Amino acid sequence: MEDLPARPRLRSLHRASALFIGLFVLLHMANHLAGLSGQETHIAFTAEARQLYRQPFVEVALVCLILWQVGSGLTMLVRGWARRTGTVAWLQAASGGYLAFFLVKPYRGRHRRTHSLWSRH
Repeated sequence: MEDLPARPRLRSLHRASALFIGLFVLLHMANHLAGLSGQETHIAFTAEARQLYRQPFVEVALVCLILWQVGSGLTMLVRGWARRTGTVAWLQAASGGYLAFFLVKPYRGRHRRTHSLWSRH
């Protein structure tokens, strides 16, 4: 089998990680929507969902996928800068850049709060 060039492979892996992250987002949104059916339903759904997504392996995998998504997305954003043409391509690039910022920001804030001298008092 012929080896794929790096760029299509990067794009394929980026899409695959987006699929897994998207599945988590769907579960997360379903958890919120379960609250519309009442408090008991929401609590029951949350308890079941947490058995899956609070597993250490799942948490680590999700964080790694998010970091990969951000890194691969920013790589494609920079590499394709000069070749990007058309409004749709620029909108996709801009939304991807914003999403990268959106995904990384919560982790930066937690890191600062956790390791701050002020948080110990």
